[in-house]
Amino acid sequence: IPGVTGRNPDFMAYIARVQQSLRDALCASPQTRPGPYRLALQLRLDARGMVERFRLLDTTGQATRDAAIARVLRRMAVGAPPPAAMAQPVSILLLPEGPSARPQCPSVIEGEGEGAALTAARTPDAFRIVGP
Repeated sequence: IPGVTGRNPDFMAYIARVQQSLRDALCASPQTRPGPYRLALQLRLDARGMVERFRLLDTTGQATRDAAIARVLRRMAVGAPPPAAMAQPVSILLLPEGPSARPQCPSVIEGEGEGAALTAARTPDAFRIVGP
């Protein structure tokens, strides 16, 4: 993204917010939880910080997961408008996790009773902003 490479603090903060919003949105459903798949997409955000348009640049390998991701993206909100000078669309690459990666989403521990949860930090390296 032009401007992001120059370490513009406004752009960097907003991109971090986009990444967190995408993580939260994908983690909300077992079908879209990041992990074994690669996701390349472009987002265009409106003046409210809502996804106005998106484009999946490739398949994740499962048509049902692609459709579920599209449903998630249609409802995704960043919660703030993008900086006025930030180029759009925003291109994002989510890389598949390897066997030694930390979990990306909070997970419920099976068999531990209702409400038992293991919260794990998302590894920021798995998300890449790759240019307009």
